[in-house]
Amino acid sequence: MFPFVHNEDQKVLVYRNGVLQRSGGTNDYTQQPANSTITFTSALVENDLVTFIIVEDTSQVRVSGLMTEDKFTNSDGLIPYQKMAVQDAEIPRAKVEGVTELLANRGRVYVSASEPTTANAGDFWVDTASSPNVLKFYNGTGWLLTSPDTGIPAFGTTNALQFLRINSTGGGLEFANVDFTAVVPKTYIGAADGVAGLDSTGRLPIAQLPDTFATRSFFFKQTGSIGNGAYTITRAFKQNVRIDAIAAKCTSGTANIQMKINGINAGDVIPVSSALTEQNLSASIAIDATTTSREVAFEVTSASSLTDVEVTLAAVITNV
Repeated sequence: MFPFVHNEDQKVLVYRNGVLQRSGGTNDYTQQPANSTITFTSALVENDLVTFIIVEDTSQVRVSGLMTEDKFTNSDGLIPYQKMAVQDAEIPRAKVEGVTELLANRGRVYVSASEPTTANAGDFWVDTASSPNVLKFYNGTGWLLTSPDTGIPAFGTTNALQFLRINSTGGGLEFANVDFTAVVPKTYIGAADGVAGLDSTGRLPIAQLPDTFATRSFFFKQTGSIGNGAYTITRAFKQNVRIDAIAAKCTSGTANIQMKINGINAGDVIPVSSALTEQNLSASIAIDATTTSREVAFEVTSASSLTDVEVTLAAVITNV
């Protein structure tokens, strides 16, 4: 460490044995203007010649109209803000990156006793003319209250059984009558000039079917020994037939039967034994025989010592 009077505004050149040294803690030396010292970062040896030279001072750096690096930039080469004579509100908004876009997407808050005249959708207004003050927001066409409780219109006995709704302009609330024009009253169900009702299974009750509808049973009996194969019950023609349930039994033996409509199996497989089986189908079988007749049959499978088969179909028919 060497004593050497200088200040931070002065440029000092440091030589060691005639060789110019580099400034900095990771280089050859550092300066301490406050202590007026210069410290080498590595040890010197006896008879080393050290030379300090001031090459510029404050009067040389501060030249009117000239910005020199040491006086007007920091260690990163940037101009410190205190070195610039920029007054408050002097920088244009468009010159600050992102500010114009940011402000364009932000609502403003007005605080006044009168309605703002330059508002945009999304702006807020604290109406100080009301006591207590009321916060409102602008929806593009008018100022709305932020609290619906304070926006409910006054009501009287004439509003009995009415409901609260947004008006046709979307600018406020109003009371209105409930519109029942598209609703079928319960008293119309099953009544004359009314509408038909459905039973617990979602179907039309028999009493509400027109005369063109009919329900009937198709009965088939085959006596003697019965083997596997198809057996025709009837042929539907000029009708819509819906089969909903099947009853089956035999004198002895066992088998399975399944409906066969025009040669194609349909519906559930029903077990057949000497005990009567009466079973609703999991899905009704619809047969459209309005233009072309359809054979209604059943197919026997897994027959074992089967004799005297009886099959009854529960159906609903629409005559054409």
